[in-house]
Amino acid sequence: MMRLGGQAIVTPSAVYLDEDGQLVTGEAADRLGLQDSSRVAREFKRRLGDPTPVVLGGTPHSPSALMAALLHSIVERVTQTRGALPDHIVLTHPAVWGPYRREQFAAIPPLAGLPRPVSPHTDPVPPVSGEPTIHTVTEPVAAATYYCSTHPLPRDGLLAVYDLGGGTFDSAVVRNGDDGLEIVGTPEGIEWLGGADFDQAILDHVNRQLGGAIDKLDHVDRDAAALLAAVQRECVLAKEALSTRSQADVTVSLPDGDRHVTITRELFERTITPSLDATVEAFRRTLTTAGITPRDLTAILLVGGSSQIPRVAEVLRDTLRRPILLNTHPKHAVALGAAMRAADTITARIAPPGRRTVIGVMPPANPPKGATAGAEASPAEAEATTTGAEASPAKADPATAETGSGTDTPIATTTTAGLSAPPALASEPTGAPSDVRRQVPTTRGPIRRRLPSRYLLLPTIVGLAALLGASFLIAPMLRPGQTPVCGTADIARYQPATASSTAGMDYAAANAVDSNATSHWSSTTGDPQWLQIDLGRQVDVCGVSIQWASTFATAYQIQMSVDGRTWTDVYSTTTGDGGKQRFAVSGTGRYVRVLGTAHANGSGYSISDLAVHTNGAPVNPNIALPGTTHSASASPTRPVPTTAKSTASDRKAQGQATRNTAPTGSAEVPAGSTSGIRSVATGLCVDSNTEPVVTLNGTPMGGQAFAAACTSAVSQKWREGPPLSEDTAPGADWYRLLNQMTGFCFDSDGNGLVYTLPCLNPNPHQLWQRVTNPRPASGSIRSGTVVAYRNLQTGRCISLASDKKVETLPCPSGNSWPTSMLFWR
Repeated sequence: MMRLGGQAIVTPSAVYLDEDGQLVTGEAADRLGLQDSSRVAREFKRRLGDPTPVVLGGTPHSPSALMAALLHSIVERVTQTRGALPDHIVLTHPAVWGPYRREQFAAIPPLAGLPRPVSPHTDPVPPVSGEPTIHTVTEPVAAATYYCSTHPLPRDGLLAVYDLGGGTFDSAVVRNGDDGLEIVGTPEGIEWLGGADFDQAILDHVNRQLGGAIDKLDHVDRDAAALLAAVQRECVLAKEALSTRSQADVTVSLPDGDRHVTITRELFERTITPSLDATVEAFRRTLTTAGITPRDLTAILLVGGSSQIPRVAEVLRDTLRRPILLNTHPKHAVALGAAMRAADTITARIAPPGRRTVIGVMPPANPPKGATAGAEASPAEAEATTTGAEASPAKADPATAETGSGTDTPIATTTTAGLSAPPALASEPTGAPSDVRRQVPTTRGPIRRRLPSRYLLLPTIVGLAALLGASFLIAPMLRPGQTPVCGTADIARYQPATASSTAGMDYAAANAVDSNATSHWSSTTGDPQWLQIDLGRQVDVCGVSIQWASTFATAYQIQMSVDGRTWTDVYSTTTGDGGKQRFAVSGTGRYVRVLGTAHANGSGYSISDLAVHTNGAPVNPNIALPGTTHSASASPTRPVPTTAKSTASDRKAQGQATRNTAPTGSAEVPAGSTSGIRSVATGLCVDSNTEPVVTLNGTPMGGQAFAAACTSAVSQKWREGPPLSEDTAPGADWYRLLNQMTGFCFDSDGNGLVYTLPCLNPNPHQLWQRVTNPRPASGSIRSGTVVAYRNLQTGRCISLASDKKVETLPCPSGNSWPTSMLFWR
């Protein structure tokens, strides 16, 4: 993973002119700008093509020159790290840019000492030895490329891209045509509308509340400029906080003392709604030029950091009534998609003719908690060198500070850990399609290739920008006759598990994927019996491991399925002898099943652990990002349900009809135990099922969390599991609440909605603080273990009140708790 400075995932698009006349870029520029705002430039991408220069410290600079300085420093850092120039660089730009601005954009690499970009409509010109090949791509196509790498569009499927970033808004319609993804119609956009304008709206509110005190500051004075910069940072933080909180505070350190201004989410949303309405109108114009209506769209994909504002999804959903998809990396989707296109170009040299395959994609180092996705892998970080070249016109950032409030540059990396191939390289013609058809299901999947175990750094590094970022490609050197070696990571861990039957409440199917060697699934007697795992998406499987418990199968098959209905054997035996076994298999599918047809004795089948392996270690998608679409309705992409039979049998075997047998509060339940969660206020228990509430990237996932009369059903049993390996827990009293029937983790968003989802490593939305000995605000509680649960990401607490609704609400500030937030364990 290539870092361009500091600990942030993105680097600011900021340039600072120092006292020596050198241009400093990135985080250092942003930080130095706090001391002297007359020498720093931000958001200059919006100025590209404007003949009016940007004046820094009294010296004029064109926007092109500033962008070239930023590009030069990025390429310089990559070159210093690997000892040679990158071979491929991909630059992205808004789709609404016309020929003049595209020509200005194409002139930036030569200003940075690099070749001009090759035309996207012609075959690449063979590069001069030692020089990189540079391509450009529009931001909507790049974003759609990344999304479609794990969620392919059907043939002729239409995906609308709504890109609300830090400085601009763009919208476009992308179709999966004969040559891959292509722009349909004419993209629309609003040049001066983005997150920076929302930051300014908050700053204006603060200024009004302070009687114009900010306007009265002398912006030429360095101390006043530093104060203004600090207030601007506070406004950015307030905007981000309002995505998950009902209000946020802005602290202003004026010469006569600190002032505190509060802004509510309601006021913020009311302020930005006219701007959002303008984006919807531009979006409608995009559809009109493409000759389609909202109903023709498969979905609307949200891209850009500002698209995470909850009001954005609400406005689009209310006005267009189409599924809203939040990309797993809304801030970085453009950069990641650009990297995948470059990777496609690289691997085309290795793959046989006609088989261009992107090996996979990896999110940035230190991704946002819960970062994820499809075929992505969890990277090991690589530290970058920070010294700048002496002759460089732009100094690389040597600092390690937090990202400032400027427009940020995503950093992306590609790797070989995943196996899912993206769509073919997109072409970008304009004009309405001659034949826009409805969504047509297709069974034609992406080409996949097994990878060898030895990974070498190719002599190819991908530099890219969503505005100008950098990344590098790590890929296997494919040698003729080399045999792939299967990985050891278990992608079935904590995934939804179902079974033909269970022998009782302590032997649920989820026990086979809970990483607990002391628990296991056991079936009832009778043949056949099966245990099934839903991997959440289609993957290439190279190995399956089974740890049999006391009773094992002598005859069984390991099967795979893409839809949960039609099964293919990938392994079969009639001489099973139990114990721990690992099998080399080869198959592609979403579901893995062990089907037992004969067992060693008369007491059914028992499996302690069922693991599934691939050539790499895909990470579960981040399905708990704020703004994820929540829907209980069916989706055309939803797989055929396969859990109804097993769920019913589980509940029946576990005595669901036995009422009022939940915790009575008479016994102490230590932390880390498995028990029910019973409301002190209502006497109801927190229950769960496998009916999805959350739709991520078009795929319904997880289950519901709701209140029900207490029973002995395993669906009401919750284990306080420890944080996973990559979780960052503040202390020892933080846990994941794992449902013992489904294996899902208790999860929530910032708006109070609760649900269960596959456990993601890491994911702060799934970490809960067990608050011990909470004091009720009124009355007293009989003896027993009473706790409250506070979420790490949102800071909200689980509540179950008289309306029988399980949700999260703001926690009390002290240790005086409403009984709706208190639970017996």
